[in-house]
Amino acid sequence: MDLMRQVNVLGRWQGGTLFGEVVAGHFTVQLVTPLGPPTGATHPLFPHLPYLLGWSDCVARGSDEAVDWYGNWLAAPDGRLPDARADLSWLALGASQGLFDERHALLVLGMQEGQLLGRAYRWEEGQRMDVTCSFGLRASGL
Repeated sequence: MDLMRQVNVLGRWQGGTLFGEVVAGHFTVQLVTPLGPPTGATHPLFPHLPYLLGWSDCVARGSDEAVDWYGNWLAAPDGRLPDARADLSWLALGASQGLFDERHALLVLGMQEGQLLGRAYRWEEGQRMDVTCSFGLRASGL
């Protein structure tokens, strides 16, 4: 399922994982996944671990590049980009559970007039760090 379709699943907070690579300090997302099978994801930040490990194995075997898990994405129940204050609550919660740090980011997404918008953050030394993000989406069958 591609990212724009995942963001447009309305009615509850949606989330998933980000796989990609870092080259010269620039992180490129190669793959986004849901948190788990439809019946396995119970919280928008916390992955269904067997599902995540399966994706990690699949990505590692199917890529010649140094692709790895680099964070999570999150989308609001209405599909729009939420208020930035909500982002910070999710970031703090995820950081307290070890999901976000200087290497693993939170990408908060939403749709507006058919365009994908987002804000990204890392957690460094107990502080939020804004991360510049841009979208160069390509069609995907995933």
